[in-house]
Amino acid sequence: MSGKKRTSASSYRPECADQVERICAQFGADDKQLAKFFGVGQRTIDRWKKAHPKFQKGLRAGKDAFDTAHVEGSLLRRAMGYAYEESTFDTGKDGKPKLLKRVAKHMAPDVIAQIFWLKNRGPGRWRDRQDHAIGGAQGALPIELTIVRTVEQPAAELPADVPGRVRT
Repeated sequence: MSGKKRTSASSYRPECADQVERICAQFGADDKQLAKFFGVGQRTIDRWKKAHPKFQKGLRAGKDAFDTAHVEGSLLRRAMGYAYEESTFDTGKDGKPKLLKRVAKHMAPDVIAQIFWLKNRGPGRWRDRQDHAIGGAQGALPIELTIVRTVEQPAAELPADVPGRVRT
């Protein structure tokens, strides 16, 4: 036994639902961290999620709030580019860190982050595949065009076995 205090699933209290929402929203806690906070095992957290809908709802709301506040914000910052300060330290003669210099830097926008952001914010407009209909009579079948290869030789110089060759 590891000596950690473990309590039973019956240790659930109604205020656990509010606590789990705050903990997840502020710190992005996972189930292992929640179990440690509440002094229970991870299986107990799983049981609480199944047995107490308000706990499950608080957990989801907290994780969504954390994702929105932190992860989405970080992705947007990376997509847009941002300024930051970089500090360089050295160890002085006394063994303590000594600031050598501070430099203002700029992180360039990241194209991959931009693509990810746009595809998720406007999937109809920014997805990889776009469908285009070719108009015709109502009820007509759509036309699919495939270019096999481009030939730059005059027809007379083409070999006899070229598909679609018109014989003259």
